[in-house]
Amino acid sequence: MHELGHNLGLAHGGADSIRCKPNYLSVMNYSFSTKIIAGRPILTYTPLDYSREALDPLDETALDETVGFTVGGMPVTLLNPSYLLTAPFGPRPIHVATVGDPFQNGAIDWNSSGAIEAGKLPPRNLNNLGVSACNGDDDGDGVEDFTALAGFNDWASLKYNFRGSKHFDDFQQLDFESREVTNFDIIDFCINNGIIGTGGIRLCPDRVEALIYWKIGASGLWLC
Repeated sequence: MHELGHNLGLAHGGADSIRCKPNYLSVMNYSFSTKIIAGRPILTYTPLDYSREALDPLDETALDETVGFTVGGMPVTLLNPSYLLTAPFGPRPIHVATVGDPFQNGAIDWNSSGAIEAGKLPPRNLNNLGVSACNGDDDGDGVEDFTALAGFNDWASLKYNFRGSKHFDDFQQLDFESREVTNFDIIDFCINNGIIGTGGIRLCPDRVEALIYWKIGASGLWLC
């Protein structure tokens, strides 16, 4: 479904290529294209879906914890398709935000201080999850960025003429995104965020020549 989305005109950030935005609730978002975080468990619900509404931008240089997620400047309620969806955010160790959290009146503890603070926070790189595929480098120049992360409504923006997609040209993507997340990225993510230790990685005995899929078990991370 993720790869089909590219053919339908979607990038990893919806309209842009910024990865792992907590306000972009789509399978196109690397944060939602794998169950890796759910295995902790950290996410209560990971949607196998394209985003159904555009959440308002999150300015990483001026976050307001009392506001949380909004749509059109209004709080997210049970009438919104994003209500109670959850999203990971950084910097690591990763934390999880609930959209329209009724227990916090919609507020989000962005700096993980344990309290909702009034006023604007110092810059926080929300989409730096401690792995190369989600490192907070929003423009591909190798430098961590603090930007306004934009939400996006995928379903309202699908392009069904594949030839009209910016990704359709000699079968190559035309932006700086050179590859998709690999099993090795997943391993890196698990180790960097304390989900497993380096000694917890094992190869399944029936498939050692290639990493086809992964699973988290009681004895560690198995690669098959």
